[in-house]
Amino acid sequence: MVKFGTNFARILRVQDNQAPLVATEAFEVERANLLAKNSWPVVIGHVMNGTLVMVILWSTSNAAHLLMWGALLAVATVARFAFAIVHHAGMSVEQARRFNNKCVALATTTGVLWGCAILLLPEGAMPLQHTFIAFVIAGMTSAAVSSNGPYFRAAASFICPAIIPLTVYYLTQGSFITVAIGFVLVIYMTVMMIVAFNVEGAIRTAYGVKLKKDELYQKLQSRTREAETREQRYRSIVEETSDLTICFDTAGTITYANPAAVDLLSIDFNAEPKRQFRDLVNIEDRDLIDDSVDHALAEPARAVQVYHLRLVAKHGGDRVVSGRIINLRHAPGVLGLVFQGANVAALRP
Repeated sequence: MVKFGTNFARILRVQDNQAPLVATEAFEVERANLLAKNSWPVVIGHVMNGTLVMVILWSTSNAAHLLMWGALLAVATVARFAFAIVHHAGMSVEQARRFNNKCVALATTTGVLWGCAILLLPEGAMPLQHTFIAFVIAGMTSAAVSSNGPYFRAAASFICPAIIPLTVYYLTQGSFITVAIGFVLVIYMTVMMIVAFNVEGAIRTAYGVKLKKDELYQKLQSRTREAETREQRYRSIVEETSDLTICFDTAGTITYANPAAVDLLSIDFNAEPKRQFRDLVNIEDRDLIDDSVDHALAEPARAVQVYHLRLVAKHGGDRVVSGRIINLRHAPGVLGLVFQGANVAALRP
């Protein structure tokens, strides 16, 4: 009992902790959707088991009582079937709440009817008939835990009225074995109630996780779109500008060159992936570029200005540019240095 109390308290704490996470109104709609989906096995179970009970007891029980019981069970079953048909996933919160309350009412009705099944047994009924009724009610109770699992009230509304009459019947028979069976039924009912409570708690928690996952996914989608927009913006700025931009790693290997650099030097950098930035520089200016790169590596936060740097075009001739070298070794997508410069000849009036 101590362990049960501890687990019960833990479940309550879990549900309380999930309260900020789970929108109660949203869960009300989800609960209605699950109850509607579970209506079909409920209907099938009532029809099949109810038919079996009537067939087994027909020859020994009061036919009028048996037919009345079967008719009432059929009405309740048809009502659950009708609710499942008219249910739609897009119902409002208020509609979902009404649907859930109707499921509780029907669960109570069918629970009472199955509890009354023990009264259908005639005087001096065979022990196997008692066993059969107890077996069927226990099976229907177990099924109610799963089918009504999203709503503990609905599960409890079936379990209690179905099990209690059977329990009272066995407890009042007087013999040791029947009293023992009655106590077993009390334990069984208690366990089923605990399981039903746990099932609703698990479903509520799982739905809360789903809502959180959907929220995180929406945020991820939003930030992905923002990142794509920024990338397109920066790419447009870099690729549409007349200033050349050349990225190279710490070994000097060129990793990117914008269209302005390609046009100015007439070099297809994609066709020559291992080209060195230093090889683009006129041999007389290589000491200048080496010193500038060293300063940039030593001071990542500062842009190193480079004036009148001569770059060698593919078909000969120098292109004089002025610009700066920036150390972006720790910037995602760059991981190296960037030279940004402008064609001096293009700047002259």
